[in-house]
Amino acid sequence: MESKYDRVAYPENVYLHSDADMEDFGTGVYPVSVISRKPFHDDSINFGCFKVRRKFSTLLIVFGVILLLLVITIGIGIHAAVAHKATQEEKHMCNSGTSPNAKDFGLLVEPMIKNSGSAICFDATKPDTYLQYLNRLDYFTHDYSAIPQTGEEYVDCTNATAPDGKKCRFDIHKFGSLCTHGKDYGYNQGRPCVLLKLMMPKGIVPEVFGKEDTVTKTKLQNGLWSGDHVAVTCDGATPDDKAKIGNTPYTGPNNLTEGPFYISPKEGFPVNFYKDGNTVVPAVMVGFNNLMITRNTYITIKCVAWAKNFNNGDPASSIAYTTTFNFHLS
Repeated sequence: MESKYDRVAYPENVYLHSDADMEDFGTGVYPVSVISRKPFHDDSINFGCFKVRRKFSTLLIVFGVILLLLVITIGIGIHAAVAHKATQEEKHMCNSGTSPNAKDFGLLVEPMIKNSGSAICFDATKPDTYLQYLNRLDYFTHDYSAIPQTGEEYVDCTNATAPDGKKCRFDIHKFGSLCTHGKDYGYNQGRPCVLLKLMMPKGIVPEVFGKEDTVTKTKLQNGLWSGDHVAVTCDGATPDDKAKIGNTPYTGPNNLTEGPFYISPKEGFPVNFYKDGNTVVPAVMVGFNNLMITRNTYITIKCVAWAKNFNNGDPASSIAYTTTFNFHLS
């Protein structure tokens, strides 16, 4: 006969012994095979509306930390990739064709940076963008300073040729007071300077245009022509480029008003430096006072050295006696 005790529900925390266990708790309620209660340990926690095991929650936390670290790592990787892409795009933007100095003689221009083609990219508000140009201009103007021209072989020539075994001294002060090391060659003011050098083939001396020549009257006005200098001019390469040069007068030192271009020496390259084997190559500084440069476009500049025997009297159509370069906002 079934008693009421046969249907007693065991608590969850009851520990069942086998019949071999010989311990009597004397309760008189449960069979001997049912032994004492043990302290109940609930290995679970409430997670929102769910009840989950603690081991599972630990794994969940670990997984969350790993996931967070993974997300951070991916974020850093994406940021680095974007920064690298931006750098590459900037490098690509600051590269326009081939270098204008890729020729053996003719009109050369500095500063030209390796892998930038004919582009000069800078931001006047960020010195780190134009420091490389300043260093390069310092390097090339050093040859015209007093220090390397103090030897006995250097003499002052004025308009004469150098005596045998001598070289005409080219004074750095001929570059004027606007395009100097102390003034960062104008780059910190957004009016950059470039250095033009005229390299001639051995034995060839430039022949200056006459005062009444058509080229002189149409291209070399405003005091650019001189009977003993090769004149140089610079302007935008296209009508669109010319529109970006600007026409606002620039007031320089001593309240001297300059136009869009600053050229010094204004007459250009002295012819006597190319006679009798003189190895000092003269140079001209050109400053651009009102460039309207932007991040999206280049301003292309074309400079020309004018002499009768350059490209049969048409130097503007030649590669050798012109130089073309670009300004771009970095």
